[in-house]
Amino acid sequence: MSLFNWLCRYMAHFPNQIIKNENNSISYDELIYEAENKGRLISRCKVGIYCKSELNTARAVMRCIFAEAPAVLLSPRYGEKHCRRIIEQMQINYIITDISGDIELRKINNGKLEEEHADLTNVSLILSTSGTTGAPKGSMLTSYGITANLMAIHSYLKLCANDSILIARPLYHSAALIGEFLTALINGAEVNFIEGAFNPPAIVKEIISSEITTFCSTPTMFHHISHFAKRIKNLPLKTVSVSGECLTRTVAEEMQNIFKSAKIYHVYGLTEAGPRVSCLPPEEFSEHSESVGYALPGIFAKIADESGNEMPRGESGELLLLTPSAMKGYYNQPAETENVFRNGWLHTGDIAKMDEHGRITVLCRKDDMIIRGGINIYPREIENVLCSISGVDDAVAYGERDALAGEKIRIKAAAPSMTASDLLKKCRALLPPYQWPDSVEIVDKLPRNSSGK
Repeated sequence: MSLFNWLCRYMAHFPNQIIKNENNSISYDELIYEAENKGRLISRCKVGIYCKSELNTARAVMRCIFAEAPAVLLSPRYGEKHCRRIIEQMQINYIITDISGDIELRKINNGKLEEEHADLTNVSLILSTSGTTGAPKGSMLTSYGITANLMAIHSYLKLCANDSILIARPLYHSAALIGEFLTALINGAEVNFIEGAFNPPAIVKEIISSEITTFCSTPTMFHHISHFAKRIKNLPLKTVSVSGECLTRTVAEEMQNIFKSAKIYHVYGLTEAGPRVSCLPPEEFSEHSESVGYALPGIFAKIADESGNEMPRGESGELLLLTPSAMKGYYNQPAETENVFRNGWLHTGDIAKMDEHGRITVLCRKDDMIIRGGINIYPREIENVLCSISGVDDAVAYGERDALAGEKIRIKAAAPSMTASDLLKKCRALLPPYQWPDSVEIVDKLPRNSSGK
């Protein structure tokens, strides 16, 4: 069964359910009809999706899924240079865009298929996993992998036709596209897109006016939203999911205070894994909020050393995964693919540990770990302490090369009411000596991307 038919099998039970933004809406039934009629034009092509509206992006994705045409998600937020780089590398044949207003199809390279080196059999999505610098890498997600991940997500996220989900992150993020939009479709939930840049007051207003029951976001977004939501009593939210970056104890406590009647899930994933990997159930959030929980059904996780040998419980190492939803590979990058898949295991690049119950705690990216004087230092542990200090809104710890110590610990903190000297003194009072920062810089705010990271 194709991915499109699999999705339609669920959506058919809710033909009149609505997908909308502030200005437009489309029913499930209309979405299916449109995909079947417009999708016939793009069969067997790689299609770039470049839309200003997330609602239009969703419509374009469904056309590609019907046509079994691998969809490459782009965004005006990427900037022209980065988009061109992706278009050239992914050898895109057509672009679906709404830049002129309505959704339209445009040819690239006269719509001709270039010589194909990558095996695109059953590939539904090609999602970029690089930042805005460096060569982009396209994770090829298959129809089978997407259905497997949707069913894994369904094991904990029980949406229904009475639910209304608000999607505030761009769909070029796998967490938003698969973990929110497609998850909503197979459960018959109403979908609400909030367009444009991250706007906490607008999000809170939309949650109230549209009676939103489900909202997923990053810790940083929740931190900013909490300042506006704390004045509101009886928010309609029943389910809250947090992912995408380090969740500090401070933000976890804020979320519990604001979303008192909601179930809070701390989840983890990465695009290469399809994306969802693990989930901490709400009943464990108060005591173990720093953990991303347990591997989802069908997914096997282990903590390994540099040779791939499993580490004892409680010790740190790289998180490796065996999952049916793993990407097929990076598009036209066999060497990069071989580097992340070794002996069948997906190497996440995340340093983590697992307790005796199987709970996973992600400590940092492998590349972000600071090694000073031969000691492994995890930025997250320092950031947790920094963000618990009154007056510190946000903070990041990172390493800088040093000829003597190996690396120095640098801190950037959004703490407008403090001086660098004040914060340095507090760090020395609260942190063990091996984690003391070498320097502190006070900034107005830390830069974040469109997903709040």
